[in-house]
Amino acid sequence: MMHRAWQRVASKWHVLVIFAFSYAPLFVSQHGKIHADTKLYLTEDPAGLISRSVFAWDASQFGGFVPHQAIAYLWPSGPFHLFFDVVGMPQWITQRLWLGTLFFFAGTGIYVFIRWLGYTTSASLISSLVFVYSPYVLSYQSRTSAMLLPWAGIGWLCYFTARGIRHRSWLWPALIALTMFTIGAVNATATLLVLPAPILVALHFLPTHNGMRSVLTFTVRTAVFVTGTSLWWIVMVAIQGRYGAELLAYSETLESVSSTANAFEVLRGFGYWLNYVDLDSLPLTSATQKIVTSPLALLATVLLPL
Repeated sequence: MMHRAWQRVASKWHVLVIFAFSYAPLFVSQHGKIHADTKLYLTEDPAGLISRSVFAWDASQFGGFVPHQAIAYLWPSGPFHLFFDVVGMPQWITQRLWLGTLFFFAGTGIYVFIRWLGYTTSASLISSLVFVYSPYVLSYQSRTSAMLLPWAGIGWLCYFTARGIRHRSWLWPALIALTMFTIGAVNATATLLVLPAPILVALHFLPTHNGMRSVLTFTVRTAVFVTGTSLWWIVMVAIQGRYGAELLAYSETLESVSSTANAFEVLRGFGYWLNYVDLDSLPLTSATQKIVTSPLALLATVLLPL
């Protein structure tokens, strides 16, 4: 009894530690400055961006065009920025709160899942902080933070999958569907790339008693819910893919996005192609300059994953 009580107390304190480590460093760094994050309108005019995102045709730019992935700002980034814009929060604070919230949910998801696997609270805390402080996030947090949404949901997807297969309740597929509703719209590829994690969790149950039946039942329920809660963005992406400009054929060719994914960069989690793009010898993502040029930064980002 005493051991269980101590575990509960430790878990609460560890969640507070994750909270502090998710938000505090962001407010210390670049105090008072905003990043060119995701879309300028997301910070400057979230209400206008949301109002335009509900339509497949945007008449406000280029004489009218079919926007690319604009529907993603209907949830959750758009309402988040709109709320703090309405209450008069300074933009630089809103950006830090947004990033901190992503880090917090990512960290708590990993913490809960690692605890479910049977590891100690201390091991779970270390795993959580390592996940949140991975060099991987540096590629996205100041430029395309919305791309971190699927990353932030990995731990929760794994936990809901494990609980859902074991308990055979509709609750867990519903929670997965709500998670996918929140993290799935911003980029279909990024969403697909996090799915192997919960799939591996599901495969873990196959050798158990009635494992095949439990996994199949859970998979069908989850597929029904996830499809229903994802149609809002799947349909719009299909429309944009058919009638919109072929932006990716010019801005993100296979050669461009894969040229920086060499073994060294993949090891340190920093092979994202946008980090290396420059215009007139000036980097488009200035926050990455030190990461790719500083010997100390190069050494640190290799030692961390090792």
